[in-house]
Amino acid sequence: MKASSSLSRFLTATLLVSHSSMAAPPNDNCSGPTEVHPVTFNMLTPQIGTATAEPNEPLESCEFLNAGTSNSVWFSITPAFCGILNLDTKFSNYDTVLSVFEGVCETAIEIACDDDSGARLLSALADVSVSAERTYLIKVAHFGFGPLPESASLRLNGQLFPIGDLDTDCDVDLDDYHLFAMECLAGPDASATRAEQQQCHSVDFDDDGDIDLFDFSGFQNRFEAP
Repeated sequence: MKASSSLSRFLTATLLVSHSSMAAPPNDNCSGPTEVHPVTFNMLTPQIGTATAEPNEPLESCEFLNAGTSNSVWFSITPAFCGILNLDTKFSNYDTVLSVFEGVCETAIEIACDDDSGARLLSALADVSVSAERTYLIKVAHFGFGPLPESASLRLNGQLFPIGDLDTDCDVDLDDYHLFAMECLAGPDASATRAEQQQCHSVDFDDDGDIDLFDFSGFQNRFEAP
């Protein structure tokens, strides 16, 4: 009995030391976010239980009853075009709070936040308007302050949808129509820069890699009369 008890204490102590020595995720701090693909992404972050919350990190505003959050991790996205961003934490296995900020950590401004719009206490944000060439911070935190098990893992899913804005002023008007017809619908010129080719992606509404009449129909639906 005494040997069994000693072995039990040894194994317990070993597990505790092992858990405490596990490194935090690389995107644990706001200043070191994981950059995501600017169109579609699906990011897995295991061992969320080792993540921490910085004392002065940007705070979300939507957690139920202002219960607070913990175990936060960070992502960043810099869209190449103005669009609509959808995010969710589907397939994560803990209670998440999801928020989006514009700007750098020290002066970040929250532009969207959700606690439980997804299934099973998960989070989802839809139709978050974002501008071209601006960096946005995405924060995913654990609701409340209770400990998370080692098996806790985050799945952050996102997709950026184009709105048809080609001159990056975040509206769709006659200036965009001219660019659509002359530079995108006709096909990219062989001398077009990579930035110019990426710009036409904002009117590839069926996401098939080319600009054709199917995309023109999508452009028409978003066109704003002067």
